[in-house]
Amino acid sequence: MCGTEAMAAELSRRIRGDLIHWGIVDGHGPAVTLMNGYEASAGDWVMARQNRNDVDAGEQGRALANRDVLRIVQADARGDGLWVRVERFTGRDPATGAEQWSAPFEMHRSYFWNCAHLAYAVTFHAAEGRTVDSGIAVFTGAEDRQAVTVAMTRGRDANHAYVITGWVGGSRARRRHGHRGEAQGHHRRGGSRQVPGQRRTAAVGHRHPGGGVVRRRPARRARLPVARGAAAGQPTALRSRAPWRPRR
Repeated sequence: MCGTEAMAAELSRRIRGDLIHWGIVDGHGPAVTLMNGYEASAGDWVMARQNRNDVDAGEQGRALANRDVLRIVQADARGDGLWVRVERFTGRDPATGAEQWSAPFEMHRSYFWNCAHLAYAVTFHAAEGRTVDSGIAVFTGAEDRQAVTVAMTRGRDANHAYVITGWVGGSRARRRHGHRGEAQGHHRRGGSRQVPGQRRTAAVGHRHPGGGVVRRRPARRARLPVARGAAAGQPTALRSRAPWRPRR
């Protein structure tokens, strides 16, 4: 569990990489692209994000519902690249704790493109009301008390918390996981210190989950006010700032 959809997607991607390494997920066969750009193949768990009353989800009269967890059986069920065979998670056996799944059924690939993502990690909001054997939460420091309460009470047997105390890469890494840079004077795209009074132009782009900038636009130019007293060694809290005036 975590605080944002972006972090949940990244955690799910990393978990999938481990499952491929262990041989639980087929990382070499056919794959289907999901709504956030990531891929899923045979053995992967994905989460449905839209109700479909026209789909019998493994049993007669049971329609596909939002937040249903599906396991991919075949990413190319008919050999034409259009249909995916899945089974729906129905719970666990009370005696053995083994996973229980519905009968396999087929869904069109377009549903996964638009309405499904990996199901290995969810947000605190999505986890509210659920009970699992062990709960694992990732905290960044931006969560409120209510979110912490939800995260640390989901597990029946154990609840574990992983707390991020620092970000490698500065503000860029924080933005990647849905957090704003907190240090003033840092450039909008990087973690380097902006020189007082310096004008800088940068390109701001939208990153595809697979990597790379897919669209770029010039950033707005700005001139930062000059902090006085820094050269004299005054503490940061005592430094005065000159009023900002537009450059002629």
